Amino acid sequence: MNTIEIRNDRLRAVIDMDEGMNVLSLVYRGTEVVQNDSARKAKGGTYAIPILFPTPNRTRDGFYVYNGRKVSTVMHGYARKTPFHILEKGEEYVSAYSDFKGNEYAAYDIALIVTISLRGGVIRWDFRIENRGNETFPYSVALHPFFEKSAFTALTSDFEDVMETDENLIPTGVIHAKSEKETFRNTPVEEISTDTVFLSHNSIVSTLHSEKFDMTISGSEEFRHVVVFTSPDRSFICVEPQTGSTDFVNLSEKGFKREANLLSLEGGKDASLYVEFGFTDRD
Repeated sequence: MNTIEIRNDRLRAVIDMDEGMNVLSLVYRGTEVVQNDSARKAKGGTYAIPILFPTPNRTRDGFYVYNGRKVSTVMHGYARKTPFHILEKGEEYVSAYSDFKGNEYAAYDIALIVTISLRGGVIRWDFRIENRGNETFPYSVALHPFFEKSAFTALTSDFEDVMETDENLIPTGVIHAKSEKETFRNTPVEEISTDTVFLSHNSIVSTLHSEKFDMTISGSEEFRHVVVFTSPDRSFICVEPQTGSTDFVNLSEKGFKREANLLSLEGGKDASLYVEFGFTDRD
């Protein structure tokens, strides 16, 4: 395991560079907020705070077809199992890249540059995607944080709509207005039971509350989806900021453009976007 630590007077983060810059630990003023489940890791599942790229969550039948090309995918994307190489590091930040060389993901010539930085009570992920090839590249970016439910009491999130899914948790393209059960307004985390994709017309802001502090999850304007995953029998709650829906390429190809929110890069182009977790002390 190739881990590094960044810290300031409020936050400390431990990052695994060999596992897609997964944040294994995030401590705010002495409180650990991340659940790092070794059993999930041993099974090959997601754990801690992995980066999901370029295909978060599921893809129907393990592939998509885009511009006439069939591309194989893996659950939660290839980046989370890819080593990242450090470009620069300071006490409060690290910047690294992966070009996916030697990885199964060879459909496009792509580099992902990630900077994780601390500023006061904020941890921020800056993503830069470079398309070094000629083909237009469809992508989505997400974080899949597993938060210790014991660190928080309630959830508030400002999404507008709910995505309908089939028995395999793949979106059908149908959306509906949120019900009272699906409206999170200071909702106790112990009462939430869901594994659902929510969306909005704008970037979604979600806040996990505790007795001592609030942690607000936000991002650049592309992050218009959020997945909430937990149940009363689970010791974690996932609040996952995503740019696009589960199965976003196939969904977009079926004509569900807003629902999918597919992002794309032409050959030779690049794009930048970000996610932040901001901690605010309660009086």
